[in-house]
Amino acid sequence: MISTPHELGTASSAAAYHKASLVDPGHTLPGGQPAGQWLGRGAELLGLSGEVEERAFMNVLSGRHPVTGEQQTARLNEARRTGWDWVFVPDKSVSIVWGVVGDDRLKAAHEAAVQTAFKTLEQFAAARVRTDPNSR
Repeated sequence: MISTPHELGTASSAAAYHKASLVDPGHTLPGGQPAGQWLGRGAELLGLSGEVEERAFMNVLSGRHPVTGEQQTARLNEARRTGWDWVFVPDKSVSIVWGVVGDDRLKAAHEAAVQTAFKTLEQFAAARVRTDPNSR
């Protein structure tokens, strides 16, 4: 499995970057799997699961609650860094075999590998939490 990290910029630039791959219902991976899925403890704490929906995604990028739109950060700042995007893809040879043979075990193995990799990344993730909106 290959993983490529990409630093996201502002909320609007991150939204533009992700629009086609995360929230466009016509954009799917082999086998019809929706491209954008909520993963991890943060998503769980916010009550997010399954396919990423545009409104919820834009709210999260903007520092707001995905459902209520309530402010979740000490201050709302368009210029803040919104996070990192990690793309997990199987090796080309796996993709070819998957496409030719159509064996769903390859898809299941890839999804399991992504879950494992994401859990490992999450263990090392960190965020700065600001409680004073005037602090830097």
